[in-house]
Amino acid sequence: MRNLPGALLLSCALLVPVPAVPDERPPLSVTLEADRLSMSVREAVLADVLAEVARASGVAIAIDAALRAELDQERVTVAMDRVPLEDAVRRLLGGRDAMFLYGRDGLAEVRVYGAGPGREGAGSAVGRAGGPDAARSGPPRVMAPKGRTTPGAGEAMSLERALQALGSERDTRVLERALDTLSEASAVPLEPLLEFARRRGTDAELRVQALEVLSDHAEGDERFTRLLRDLSVGDPSDDVREAAKDMLERRGGTR
Repeated sequence: MRNLPGALLLSCALLVPVPAVPDERPPLSVTLEADRLSMSVREAVLADVLAEVARASGVAIAIDAALRAELDQERVTVAMDRVPLEDAVRRLLGGRDAMFLYGRDGLAEVRVYGAGPGREGAGSAVGRAGGPDAARSGPPRVMAPKGRTTPGAGEAMSLERALQALGSERDTRVLERALDTLSEASAVPLEPLLEFARRRGTDAELRVQALEVLSDHAEGDERFTRLLRDLSVGDPSDDVREAAKDMLERRGGTR
């Protein structure tokens, strides 16, 4: 009996709760200010990060079914401070094939594609590798904030055919129809249009038409402003130079 108190003390000592180790991972933090994204995430699921970017920015992000499982499994650690929205999403995607569609109010939708025949190792050049011949394994998952609508399948296919024509066609009539299609779209990728408008040797009227489409969708985009400045002083076509000068004036730019 004289040893009982010591045994009781030992038993009590064994029952003392061990403090839980605090989770030092910061919460998923994504903020948008003036079309610039700031974020701080550690070991977060990439699909969750993209969903949070969609929520914070109001931009719909459509994920090809071929990538669903991959993005649900991949974890990322990243910190960004006031990075332009498109650049930030490109960093998160890590070179995956994507199309960035711009509307009158800026970036409206991002479409992220899985690899298909002939697309292994494809870069993230907007509107190129994401052509209509890309393989699909099912409908895309759309990360869209409530109230934001995205183009239907018919519009998406027409858009992709038009973009493919800009990069490969030389027939003036086909290119004109492609530009008409883009002019009627609610959102378009800027890079293929910027490249087409810059391309010397292409029919000047078509290049001016491309500039007009850009003027409706690239409001405030510095890439378009730089292109207009370059064309207004150095393009060999009088029509292209004058169109660029007029657009610069309307945007409040300098000649």
